[in-house]
Amino acid sequence: VSASRSPEVRVWRVADAGLVAKLAPGGNVRQAGFSPDGGALLIGSAAGRAVIWDWRSAREEKILPTTGGVVWTGWSADGGRVLTATASRLQ
Repeated sequence: VSASRSPEVRVWRVADAGLVAKLAPGGNVRQAGFSPDGGALLIGSAAGRAVIWDWRSAREEKILPTTGGVVWTGWSADGGRVLTATASRLQ
């Protein structure tokens, strides 16, 4: 997965570097990471959005509340919890 302070996130296939999916969550994307089972992406943006996406269908699953621009995201090992960090606080 790649995200580069742009409004889109790209999912790549490792074997041949082929583009598998392109998502357009909007805003300045700062972080994107797969859930432990690989079925979802947690995407955080400078606009203060943290969203869980079903990357295969390119649909938002859940919008998470934040208190500002997201600078870091992560999943728990079991995929049951997520962590977001903004410039002002850890949630």
